[in-house]
Amino acid sequence: MVNKYPFVRQEKESWSLPACIHSIIMLRRPFELEPLQEEIAMALEDAIHSDLSLDNRLRVFLEEYNLGLRYEHPFTNVRGDSILLEGELNDRTDVIAAYDWNRIHNRQGKSKKQFSIVLCYDCNGKNMVVRDSLGLEDMRIDAINLKKFRSAVNPVEDRDYGFYMIDD
Repeated sequence: MVNKYPFVRQEKESWSLPACIHSIIMLRRPFELEPLQEEIAMALEDAIHSDLSLDNRLRVFLEEYNLGLRYEHPFTNVRGDSILLEGELNDRTDVIAAYDWNRIHNRQGKSKKQFSIVLCYDCNGKNMVVRDSLGLEDMRIDAINLKKFRSAVNPVEDRDYGFYMIDD
């Protein structure tokens, strides 16, 4: 497994998505002025007031960097999670997984939405390997079983859970 993504520490505990986007833009657009996490968070937050879903807000933001976005929820994608990951993880596509971190790690308490960059997928073990910076901690690498991932993406609790594919 090669971690090609520059490590970006979350500037605020709730900014896992801005940290992921910041890292991907650093990788994909190294010669452009990279956005600050605060700018990413504000752009996504401002769009909330326009009644756009998160995937549409993110799509609008990424268009400024000539990047495209596709979103798939595990319960609505007809290909299945493993086929989706096998087909999408390549040099031209970055995948971000959104899930309930507490449920993945068997922690009690209210749900904690987490966005993580998917580094690779092990089709034999049915695990995806993700990288993130939880809260203000250092980088963390986790292997998440896809069955457990599905249990941590309840669409009734949060419709933003799922896979976000970013490409040129």
